[in-house]
Amino acid sequence: MELYFFAFPPLITNQNQPLSHVHRRLTKSALRRPMYQKRLFYFYYPRAASLMVPYERKASDNYKLLQKPRTLQNCNNGEGGKLILASPYSHTRITQKLGNGTAGNQTCKYKIHSLIPVSQKMSRNLPMMSDLKVKLVRPLIPPQILHEEIPLTSKARATVLRGRRAVKSILDGEDDRLMVVVGPCSIHDVDSALEYAYKLQAYAEEAAEDLCIVMRVYFEKPRTTVGWKGLINDPDMDGSFQINRGLRIARELLVKIAEIGLPAGCEFLDLITPQYSCDLVSWGAIGARTTESQIHRELTSGLSMPTGFKNSTDGNIGVAIDACKSAQAEHVFLSVGVNGLGSIVETEGNKDVHIILRGGSNGPNYSADFVQKYGAQLDKAGLTPRLLIDCSHGNSSKQFERQSIVADEISKQLSDETTSDILMGVMIESNLVEGKQSIPPTGRAGLRYGQSVTDGCISWETTVDVLENLRRGVRERRLLRGGNTKQISFSSASSDSGIVI
Repeated sequence: MELYFFAFPPLITNQNQPLSHVHRRLTKSALRRPMYQKRLFYFYYPRAASLMVPYERKASDNYKLLQKPRTLQNCNNGEGGKLILASPYSHTRITQKLGNGTAGNQTCKYKIHSLIPVSQKMSRNLPMMSDLKVKLVRPLIPPQILHEEIPLTSKARATVLRGRRAVKSILDGEDDRLMVVVGPCSIHDVDSALEYAYKLQAYAEEAAEDLCIVMRVYFEKPRTTVGWKGLINDPDMDGSFQINRGLRIARELLVKIAEIGLPAGCEFLDLITPQYSCDLVSWGAIGARTTESQIHRELTSGLSMPTGFKNSTDGNIGVAIDACKSAQAEHVFLSVGVNGLGSIVETEGNKDVHIILRGGSNGPNYSADFVQKYGAQLDKAGLTPRLLIDCSHGNSSKQFERQSIVADEISKQLSDETTSDILMGVMIESNLVEGKQSIPPTGRAGLRYGQSVTDGCISWETTVDVLENLRRGVRERRLLRGGNTKQISFSSASSDSGIVI
């Protein structure tokens, strides 16, 4: 049931006025409009001890008093939950002027923050010209509040910085290890994600000489049409869209993963969510559906970590090259600051960008021929010829089991003189249990523990085998270079590319 909260200014009501007076006012007000039928309302008295009076509209001119007035602090939302105080600034519509004052200034469609009359907070008598197709507006917690509630610990900070430096060194050719972004297609369960993180961190320490492992921790999922959009958007997986809770869960999980000592990689899909968690991310990704987006390129230009752009869904790499060039440049754009306010952002440009090959509708693009071809294109465009191969999606023909085949091919290319210097890393979709599952009508209760709810993933056991194969490829590459474990030499790079080689 949708909730509407109306505030009656002192001009109309005071604590001596009976409820019947308010009732009469309601039946004559702009609430007679059909859009307000069969809705639940709470009416707030600024000068009447903060009383909240619940009414339900039954017919065009009939309001029923559901219960006795209660104080603001003790009022619930009609569904058993506690009424939480929130900001009054986010209002959507204001009712018509009636008589000698406003009969019902609508504060917002959700909650009321203070005892200050709404008439002092916003102008009156605005026509209903906007938000005509908006059903509900809810308050969003400011990023700064989450940062204070869930702070970046010193240990987590050290992990994030170490991860960023390592990825940058690999991108610049100063570290010959292979970067591996591995983890679930999407995070939907904190417990299974943490279990996976502990397993991965133990292996990462063992393989640290050959592999730079970054856990794939994706909270947002782009959808071709519709579907579950990720833990931030709908953490309960029931269509309730408790986004504030999703943001809190995501930040808490990233802190825990960083404290384990494992760098995290995230896809940035929404333009606001980076303010809530980007201080905990060591590597970022822009997906195939958003690489061509100007606002995502602008966002990337201000990100503090190395970031990869995927080729477009049709396999076109030209779009990703343009995205890298754009993200390296300075930009000025509109965004939201950590205080939650709209802001004008000026960026310096992000020089630590690269391209991710993920295949496309025309087929895979991870073969040696593609790697050589795209490396030459990057060099010609003045970008560092470095590629990260996505073993899933178009490169696996959307068959998760084929990720092992793709990784095996990359391992072989590491010891090929024509491709070894171009390959900087791989991405693997992996989980505790292989395959994927659909979200049942019962929601979380019916899910199998440790199995993906989006794209299919290889199992943890298979993941270890794949990583061991990649380690062998890294060692073969070192032998190819005569045992050099430090520097990779690129054929050439534009002097104004912004990349230190």
